[in-house]
Amino acid sequence: MPKLGLIAGLVVVTFLSVLGLMWLLIPHPRKEVDYFVMGGTSTMVSMGVLFILVIRHKRFKQEIFYKRRPRATPPDTNPPDSPSAGTGGHPSS
Repeated sequence: MPKLGLIAGLVVVTFLSVLGLMWLLIPHPRKEVDYFVMGGTSTMVSMGVLFILVIRHKRFKQEIFYKRRPRATPPDTNPPDSPSAGTGGHPSS
């Protein structure tokens, strides 16, 4: 649980940092589109940080994108209609 709080805190700090930086970089007078760009950029960067933190979390290192399937057993070497397949070598009458 403390790890979840740390990750959430880092995402919030990243969002606010990028938003503050964008606030300083975009000149006055600001329009509605400027606020949209600031919020969109901050969200995109903070979600990227969240993605990286979740990927690097050691619980998810093994199976983050796929789960390994068990190995398939090799097929029988004897075809099913051969006389030695499943009858102990005795043909059935």
